[in-house]
Amino acid sequence: MAGSILEHMFDVELGELGAADLAGLFRACVEDEVRAQNRQLVLATEWADAHPGHGSPMAGVEPVDLVGERAVCPGGVGTPAFAEFAPARLAPEGGISLGQAAGLITDGLDVRHRLPLIWSQVCAGRARAWPARRVARATRELSLEQAAAVDRLLMGKLFQVGRQRLENLITAALYRVDAERMAELAVRARRSRYVRRGQSNEDGVAAVYVRLDAPDAARFEAGVDQMARILRAAWPVEGVPDRHAETLEEWRAVAVGVLAQPVLAARILIQHQQPDLLDALADLDPAANSVANAAVATAADLGVDPVAGAGETVVLIIGWEPADDIDGALYADHNSPDLELTTTLQPIQPTVEPLQPTEPIQPVEPPGPTEPPGPTEPVPRTEPGLTEPVPLTEVPGSIDPVEPTGPVETYEPIDPDIREVARQRALRRLLRSIDPTRLA
Repeated sequence: MAGSILEHMFDVELGELGAADLAGLFRACVEDEVRAQNRQLVLATEWADAHPGHGSPMAGVEPVDLVGERAVCPGGVGTPAFAEFAPARLAPEGGISLGQAAGLITDGLDVRHRLPLIWSQVCAGRARAWPARRVARATRELSLEQAAAVDRLLMGKLFQVGRQRLENLITAALYRVDAERMAELAVRARRSRYVRRGQSNEDGVAAVYVRLDAPDAARFEAGVDQMARILRAAWPVEGVPDRHAETLEEWRAVAVGVLAQPVLAARILIQHQQPDLLDALADLDPAANSVANAAVATAADLGVDPVAGAGETVVLIIGWEPADDIDGALYADHNSPDLELTTTLQPIQPTVEPLQPTEPIQPVEPPGPTEPPGPTEPVPRTEPGLTEPVPLTEVPGSIDPVEPTGPVETYEPIDPDIREVARQRALRRLLRSIDPTRLA
């Protein structure tokens, strides 16, 4: 069956041809195709000449009492009008739609009357019809002088050209002949940016349509791709619902949903790049290291009234307790730019407890020639977040160091929920300190 079809397509037996003969036959077919498309464009203009609009009212200009065929001129300045129903008579002959026939006629008239140099090349077979038609559509709003300038710039460049290369050539030519209009078109294009969400279907899936600046589009695609690969490699990820994604495209859809939650996305990216960073920052939070921190100072240092007498050494107990609504702090609105987790850890009011002196404890001499520190020697404190030691000033009438007579209070390790709050707070502080302009 295939052999009988090929016999009708070619005058020679293809199996008997060598590589050079097959290449020559292919080249001849391409030339025939170019010639046929160019002839269609020329015939479309002749069809318009055979159906002129003379004597008919111009569509959209003159009111008519009886509806009938009118004259139309959809081309640019300088193109002739033709009968309104001419495309409808041509379309069945070529097996094309009414719109395709009208476009073929309009483009052909534009090339013939506004781009004469390109038209001559189309007729000679040195330019293809489809690039010539694209130039005609791009220059339709220009004046005759401006269209002629584009004609001169693009002449000889429309035979072996790809679509993207053609678009670049046309854009460059338009900027040279009508920069002001191109600037207006750029402003108009910016006004056409949008983000729209389609209606969800019965399966709970919706489409989102986005039109944005090209640099933002490139960054968005790169960010989506990076997040998708992180999620797929590290799944399951805390805070990300299971969407049963399998292919990379499905994971990219999940990634878009994650990027819509900035704090969650930032946490995932930070943990991917530096897994221990949030824990290290949480360790710097004084509220996350212990439930209670004790500091020894004198009543004079504290600026409070002495409890058991002037100059008596006291112990200041500084504690932290979790807020009543830890869950509310953990699952607060992450999209609020001014969110501050100030309600997660609340300080307990400091209390002053006097210490009763007992038997003095004799200091133990260290081995070697080492001088013990004097009373004014600074004693470093181990509270996280403090970088300077707190000195103990000499108070008149002070007594020797003593040990408390009561039981020593111990503290349980930090609660995991409280530590998670500290990690969340560390994340927010980190985000506030980042300069977005310096991110790659």
